[in-house]
Amino acid sequence: MNNIEGQIRQIKTSTISEVFYDFEFLGESDESTIGLVCLTRCEQPNVLVVTEMNKNELSIPDYKIGMKVLIERTAKETGYKDLVFPTIIRYEQKQNDSNKGFQEYLKTYQKPIAVYKSIFNDSQEATQVNNMTIHEFTKAGGRIELLGHLSMYQQLAL
Repeated sequence: MNNIEGQIRQIKTSTISEVFYDFEFLGESDESTIGLVCLTRCEQPNVLVVTEMNKNELSIPDYKIGMKVLIERTAKETGYKDLVFPTIIRYEQKQNDSNKGFQEYLKTYQKPIAVYKSIFNDSQEATQVNNMTIHEFTKAGGRIELLGHLSMYQQLAL
């Protein structure tokens, strides 16, 4: 079993204010999260499906084709025809006043904000507006479905 850890990103579209979610994987190294993927349902964007890419999917040199194969396999396993991979298109860095010195910079530093392609309309952008624990997400009605040999025991019982 591969135990996954992470948090939920709440993402809001810029024009029609629709909300969807993504799972941000956290690990001690990049190797511990390689191949882990979160897919979101378009029709129920508070349902996340977390799975692992298999060896065949990981070996496909074209990233877009590999993701398409993964989504098709996951759709067959779950019966969900509306799965999408939330795509980050850039990160926006908050501007800090660098003239105040390093200690003041550390006090006011904020992580860059993820900007996504909207899962509802490819021509729109969506911005991360909040981070949630897994417990907060599920308490608010969100659901995380794990496929394969994955487990998630932390944060659920809080």
